[in-house]
Amino acid sequence: MEKKEKIELGVTIIGIVALIAILAGSFGKKPKKNTVSVSSSKTSAAGPKNSSASALTQAAAAITADSGTISLQKERENVPWGRDPFSASKISREYQRADLELKGISFGADKSGFAFINNEIVKSGDKVGDYEVVAIEKDKILLKRGTQSFYLALPKE
Repeated sequence: MEKKEKIELGVTIIGIVALIAILAGSFGKKPKKNTVSVSSSKTSAAGPKNSSASALTQAAAAITADSGTISLQKERENVPWGRDPFSASKISREYQRADLELKGISFGADKSGFAFINNEIVKSGDKVGDYEVVAIEKDKILLKRGTQSFYLALPKE
């Protein structure tokens, strides 16, 4: 046998042994899941009668905590959600109707950006109609009107 074949055989044998070890470990005995675990010094010394009462007390405390959570969830149920993100809102329709066309973006030597919108050259802080130019990026600009902001991107060629 050549040296290369011996190396391949050795690597294969090691891989098979590792696979067998992994499979043997996965078929091992699984630990039992305890539904109620009580770890208190009083319950271990008190005896079976008191330990069941202690377990019931802890279960009742857990149910009480869950009741508090449930009441909090019921309060949240009545909180108004605001606008539906999956429906076309009035604001987005206004932006769609806005006749803004981004025709080009240029950056000066001092890294300040200029945008060519609707045959008008603007920079950050300038106004285009009702909209303020907030930021100029490589392929889009951020416009803002009131509390609403949106990006105007260059048209794809």
